[in-house]
Amino acid sequence: MFRRILLTIIILSSIALGSGCWDARDIADRSVVILAAVDLSQEGGTQFGKPVRYEGTILLPNLNPDTEEKVRIEKVSGVSISGSRDQRAYINPEIIMTRMIQVYLFGESLCISGIAPVMDSLLRNPVLSNSLHLAMTEGQSGDLLTAEPSDFPDLGLYVTDLLQKVNNKSFFPVVTLHDFAIHSTSPGRNPVLPILKEDAGEVRISGMGIFRKDRLIGRVGLDESRPLALLRGAQSMAYIPFIMTRDGEETDRGTVFVGNHRKVRVERQGNQFTFNITIILKGELIEHERSDVLTRDRQSLPKIEEQIAADIESECQSFIERMQGEFKVDCIDISKYALAKWRSELENTIDEGFIEKVNINVDVKVHIRNTGDLL
Repeated sequence: MFRRILLTIIILSSIALGSGCWDARDIADRSVVILAAVDLSQEGGTQFGKPVRYEGTILLPNLNPDTEEKVRIEKVSGVSISGSRDQRAYINPEIIMTRMIQVYLFGESLCISGIAPVMDSLLRNPVLSNSLHLAMTEGQSGDLLTAEPSDFPDLGLYVTDLLQKVNNKSFFPVVTLHDFAIHSTSPGRNPVLPILKEDAGEVRISGMGIFRKDRLIGRVGLDESRPLALLRGAQSMAYIPFIMTRDGEETDRGTVFVGNHRKVRVERQGNQFTFNITIILKGELIEHERSDVLTRDRQSLPKIEEQIAADIESECQSFIERMQGEFKVDCIDISKYALAKWRSELENTIDEGFIEKVNINVDVKVHIRNTGDLL
């Protein structure tokens, strides 16, 4: 009898103590942040006698089932990035969970002045993932958070998907917190960031921002983002249209779907450096307007490959000229190959006046594995 009573006590104690509900918190008592943005303050003012410099905006999905609004947007200002969190105590009684942030946006004016202070705050936060996606915006990034995508639950999920999956069908780099930190602090390397803009109520990628370390120095549109990504070696899958001509007249047009790979070789003669970049494109022909079967016409497919290679080489050479003449920074990430061979000699000078003086050759190789034709 005593053993039964003792066993019953043990079982009941295990149920009571092992349930894990003593310190339970309702999810509605927490604010889960998916999307955050930071800008230079436009309103100014002071806090605790010190000038306000930053504005931080967060987008929080409403987890309370009794509310009609899908999201809540909170904006605070502060003397410093992390110091602005103090102001949230006055507008939000809930526990804010920053570990769920998927995307962090930087405003245009902040990027021009330099985002090193923000990066310092982000990298010191132990709950933030190094795979956090980064982007910049045209204008103030906080203003973008008011957009409402029609076919997504909220803007946070939409922007996260947009930045994570853009390289599945376009030559475009995906940039994480870790990527930007490495490229902005390493000799001979410079980061890039996707640019987001609001257009007729929709948020879209409009191009790529080019940085000298942590400062924005230039930007390119979507057309130039393709050669930038290919030269940079950002692996993607993308569609490339082509037009075939003969004696000045169009004979065919179509599209290939290809992936990319980059090889870089550097040579030196005295103080003259030459970089030879090979871009390899492999994929499938998914469209062409001519009615002939390419598997029977053995000359047509090599001509398509040659045309695509020539088009991409031309785009890349044009971008290299702009990079060396206008941007004057290594935004295609090739200086590291020279550092690998001559680091002790180049490390202290490679960020000033190096990339403008080197020779850069580009060779594009295209291999279409499947034409989709029936024999």
